[in-house]
Amino acid sequence: ELYEHFIPEDMPGSGDLTVAVNKKNKNYFFAKVISLFYKKYPQYNVTYKIMNRHKIPDAVMSGQVDVGVQSFLKINKNFVVSLPEELVFLPFYSSEYNLLTSIDSPLSRFNSISMETIVKHPIVLMAESDLISDLFYEMVNLYDSQSDIIWADSVELQEHMVEDGLGNMFISKNNPVPKIAGRSIPITNSILVECGFLLSTKAADNPLRDLFIKESSRIISQDSSM
Repeated sequence: ELYEHFIPEDMPGSGDLTVAVNKKNKNYFFAKVISLFYKKYPQYNVTYKIMNRHKIPDAVMSGQVDVGVQSFLKINKNFVVSLPEELVFLPFYSSEYNLLTSIDSPLSRFNSISMETIVKHPIVLMAESDLISDLFYEMVNLYDSQSDIIWADSVELQEHMVEDGLGNMFISKNNPVPKIAGRSIPITNSILVECGFLLSTKAADNPLRDLFIKESSRIISQDSSM
C-alpha cells in the first residue's frame, strides 16, 4: 500500500519512453527492469536505444531520447569528466575498485597502493570498447600516457595473466576475489565507477520517465544488496 501510495496518480493511460544505454549496462542492470515493465505496465512502451557511451549525453541534451544511462569514473570523489550544465546525473549504483596482483609481484607487499605507483607496472585491460575498459584506459592515461598496457579478450585471460605475473588488473570490491594466486590491494586514490541516469534540465516534466527511474532504481538497489 505504501508503494502504491508513492506512485504518481496522474500517470497517463499509455505512453512511450526512449532510453539511451550501452549494451553492457542494458544487459547487466536492466534485465529485471525490462521484464517488470512488460508485466506490470503493459500500457507503456519503453524502447532501449543502444549507443556508444560517448554519444549518450548529446542524445539526451538534443531530445533524441527521454533519459540516458551512463557510467562515470570518479577519482578521490571527483568526476574525471565534468558534465554540461544542461545535464543532471542521478546515480543508482557505484563500485569501488582495488588492484589485483600476483602474490609473487613486488606490489603484493603493499597494504595499499597509489595510482602513481600502479602505472609504473604493466596493467591488463579488457580488449573491448565501451564502459569499464574505456574508463580505466582513460584513467591510466591521466597518470601516465606511456603505461605498459596488455590487452586481454576475456576476464579469465586477464586473471591468468595476473596469476602468471604478466601484469595487474583492476577488480571491483563488489565482486569476489578470483580463485587465483593473487592479492587484492586497496587503491589510495579511491577509484569509483558510478552508473546512473542522465536527464536534461530543459526537458519537460515526464511522469513516465520519473516512474521508470524510480522503478529501475528500486530493482537495481534490491539486486545489489543481495
